Amino acid sequence: MTGRSFKESLTGWTGFPQLDSRFEPRLTRAAGNSVRKLLVDVEPRTPGRFDLEVLYQRMRLEWHRNHSLEGVHSRDLRQLAWVLFYPPEQDSTRWLGAIPGVVRQYGRWLVRRRRTRSLLVLLHEFLRIYPTDLPTFKEIRLLLRRALKAGDSAPPPSMRKWVQRCPDFRLLEADLGGRFIADLLEQPASPEQVLEEAGLATGLVRSGFLKSGIRIALRKRTTRSGAPPEAWLQKLLALLECEGGLRFDERAVRVEIANGLLGPFIDRAAPAETKEVLQSFFLKHFRDPRLPSGKHGWAGVPEDTRRVVIRWLVERVLDQFFMLLKETAYDHHWRYREAFWRAFLDEDLIDDIWFALGSRAESMLWKMSDDPEVLETTAELYGAQSDQSVLLMRMPGITIAEWSHNGSCHLWLDGAVGAPKLYEREYSAYALRRPYPYPDVPDAHSQRHDGSQHGKWQDQIARWLRENTGIVVHRKKYIPPRLQGNQRSGRSGQYRYRRS
Repeated sequence: MTGRSFKESLTGWTGFPQLDSRFEPRLTRAAGNSVRKLLVDVEPRTPGRFDLEVLYQRMRLEWHRNHSLEGVHSRDLRQLAWVLFYPPEQDSTRWLGAIPGVVRQYGRWLVRRRRTRSLLVLLHEFLRIYPTDLPTFKEIRLLLRRALKAGDSAPPPSMRKWVQRCPDFRLLEADLGGRFIADLLEQPASPEQVLEEAGLATGLVRSGFLKSGIRIALRKRTTRSGAPPEAWLQKLLALLECEGGLRFDERAVRVEIANGLLGPFIDRAAPAETKEVLQSFFLKHFRDPRLPSGKHGWAGVPEDTRRVVIRWLVERVLDQFFMLLKETAYDHHWRYREAFWRAFLDEDLIDDIWFALGSRAESMLWKMSDDPEVLETTAELYGAQSDQSVLLMRMPGITIAEWSHNGSCHLWLDGAVGAPKLYEREYSAYALRRPYPYPDVPDAHSQRHDGSQHGKWQDQIARWLRENTGIVVHRKKYIPPRLQGNQRSGRSGQYRYRRS
């Protein structure tokens, strides 16, 4: 007797002691693994790198000696599928699978011997690598189709799934995965569910077969105009992502993603919902194309395609700027400036935007935005009032610095001395208040915001832009009726600026 009560014994119990290895249920475990293989897809266990290298060298030497597989040990033939596309990082012309004789003789052996495991390994490796540029690609694809059809009328359960899947999901057809992806994007089921049913969710989530089909879908999307259906786009974006990143994070695929999804909007506006979804996707996986952090993601993407996202970012940054001004600037200042510059944005005349914030304005933006990286696209403004901000804009041939309040608008033509550069991390208020070091320099201009209600400063800036850059925006657009007071009549032009 231990002297403890039954309740104390129960509450102090920590479980049965660890059993000796002799008592482990090995047969039960083995039976469970066998059942698991029948019910779920299990990725074939790849041999170690050393074993693969030894097998590859042995098979290559045997072929160069005899040009035949007749004398190869059956154990090596059972493992040959692992090294047909080996080593993957080297030139594919050195692969055993690039030799037509090897493929033909191995195919005959597979069909004759009906080696289920060897056939499944070959199918798995073929879909994983999917070497479409291999001269024997078509022959291997047809070999697999014949081998799957040549089996028994009642194939083993592990084979039965693939005998059904290959024709149902067109895994071995000549369309290179294009039809599979097209069907996936049209089905009501989620991409994850379709991949699971097709057997591509275990060891093949980043397979060459999927990559080939996705690239075909993106190329077809490039040739179409207008926005894709929302459900189709959401499924494609879900398919492009995997484990928090891009499924295929390669330069060539990135370029095709950008061209396929952004190309249709180079010359036309995107619907608001489509723009929001795509902008979020590209900022997450490609980053801001204007910043050093986006250099890798946008490498190789054509400039006109990059400009689509930059144009969207310009709209977003301008919205953020004027949203911030509502909290930090004087109402009778910012509402006229917002109307004026938004007219140029609506005419697609603003190429890029960057803004510098005083300390209070920066803190306010952080609180207002739900984007944790919002301050990455802003700069620090020192030497100014804490609630002041400066909007820096690039338009064709000119750089502009517009103050939130208590500051003039300054304009520098390209090449002007002292013109600020965008994307700096900090700016001096003094530098942004002086458009040129000496007075009466013709390639720069300063404009006080006098007579907002009458359109005085707006007309003067519009006239200076027209005379020095050829940029023209109709007066009714930059002074909308809701802001018109007792304005003097006059026009600053009727035709918008057209890029050369």
